[in-house]
Amino acid sequence: MTSASIKLSSYKANELRYVSNSSTEQLAVFSEIYYKDGWNAYIDSIPAPHIRVDYVLRAMQIPAGKHIIVYKFEPEVYKMGERISYAMSALLLISVIISAGVEIGKKIKKSE
Repeated sequence: MTSASIKLSSYKANELRYVSNSSTEQLAVFSEIYYKDGWNAYIDSIPAPHIRVDYVLRAMQIPAGKHIIVYKFEPEVYKMGERISYAMSALLLISVIISAGVEIGKKIKKSE
């Protein structure tokens, strides 16, 4: 007989953290709805595959031993939007600096 445990140690809207301990490899079924896109799973900070079971739940193979399991919501669309936002902010900042330089140049020319 194997004794195994898994406990939710931290809950955030975009991150779920569990601690597991087992003497053998186990299949853990989480009472969370499986979403294919956006959610990534990690065991001890290493990406790990997770699967859909019972039509709507998610599960994953967990190796023997004590492990930290993390599900993170990291959708690619969000990352792309963040990159576009940073690029547009940089362009806006460059535009402001150039405009300020042109205005300062005009004032210097007028005072000469």
